[in-house]
Amino acid sequence: MSKNSTDEFIKEQISGNLEKIEKMLGDLDIPYTDQLEGEVQTLRTLLAEQRPPRLALVGRRGSGKSSLINAIFNERVADVGHEGAMTGEATWWPYSSEHGTIEVLDTRGLQEGSSPEKQVEEDTAIDSIRSALSDKPADAVLFLVKAKEVDSAIDSDIESLGNLTSWMEEKFGHQTPVLAVATHCDVVEPKKVELDDPDSFPREAVDEKEARIDRIRKDLERKLRTHERLNSDILNVVGVSSYVSWAEDGSMRFDDRWNIDEFTRYLVDDLPDQVRFELARLSQAKMLQRRIANRLVNACSVVSGAIGAAPTPVADIAPLTGLQVSLVLGIGYLSGRDFNTETALEFMGAMGVNTGAAFGFREAARALAQLVPVAGNAVSGAVAYGATYGLGKAAIKYFIGDADADEAKEVFEQASDEAEKDY
Repeated sequence: MSKNSTDEFIKEQISGNLEKIEKMLGDLDIPYTDQLEGEVQTLRTLLAEQRPPRLALVGRRGSGKSSLINAIFNERVADVGHEGAMTGEATWWPYSSEHGTIEVLDTRGLQEGSSPEKQVEEDTAIDSIRSALSDKPADAVLFLVKAKEVDSAIDSDIESLGNLTSWMEEKFGHQTPVLAVATHCDVVEPKKVELDDPDSFPREAVDEKEARIDRIRKDLERKLRTHERLNSDILNVVGVSSYVSWAEDGSMRFDDRWNIDEFTRYLVDDLPDQVRFELARLSQAKMLQRRIANRLVNACSVVSGAIGAAPTPVADIAPLTGLQVSLVLGIGYLSGRDFNTETALEFMGAMGVNTGAAFGFREAARALAQLVPVAGNAVSGAVAYGATYGLGKAAIKYFIGDADADEAKEVFEQASDEAEKDY
């Protein structure tokens, strides 16, 4: 089975598990059903309805559009043009690695000084971008400016950007977020200071370079936010270095990337749920993966606890186990690991979570419920909540934190106990 087929199979498995949970919620007479259904919809959006992010890159030729794509992927997926205008007609291109895909609107450079290698019919770069966006709207626009060119007559670039975002809002009925990126921060003075290795240089020199970059960033932000049509569209302004040198065999020769994780975080925060999951996966940014994984853990735990506390037949064990399997599958998929449902079940077994244990806990809770009904239901809910929460935390530790099984099991036991008490 191919990688894409495996990914689709996992999504189908998760979708089927969530359908069973939705059906169960519809059959139960429990409080906060709407809230619980909302949590399940969050899980469905994140786990089963993902799609590649669509980013429109706008900037002058040489502003680093292709380099930024490669920096996000941490591998060479886009050609970098150093000598002439590389891009003709604005075109959506899928850039892919083993961890995922980004659809990028590759555009002509603003204020292009030479003809593109590919001739186009549209008169201007913005006309070309509008034509491409008419067929497929972008999730976000990345406005790229070389750090040392922020004061180099970019007013016309900003005006073009304002015209574009106004057209997009009128065309699609909503604002499209814009993340401004000051690129090539590595060449800001003192040029010899390498931002990705600050401990190798005098602290005062590092501070000087970081202060210059901060002034550049603030100057660009001021120009954008004072533009009458752009202020509300701007997410943030971030400085980056995306320089990587690649050998002919595709291996990385030099790596001067800086602040790429911060750039990705700003972007992920404002993207739709369907695409932020995929961006966190393909970027392999651990901080972002943990944030999204924790959101999955919380949603699954709340739903598990509510179902576990409801006075339902023992048959509820199967959907709950399916929900827990979906949680492990989702976190493993988010980490970029290559695995399947069987692997998820093996992980759950290693943590001590299985249907037999669930059955035993449920029967003990029901015996208590015959004596003290409310207490019995609460115990059952706490067990379901705690087990799911601990399992999710252990999966984060194992799949994203690269821990071994023993370390993950320790996390599971501690997190489960604390979650049961909190419940």
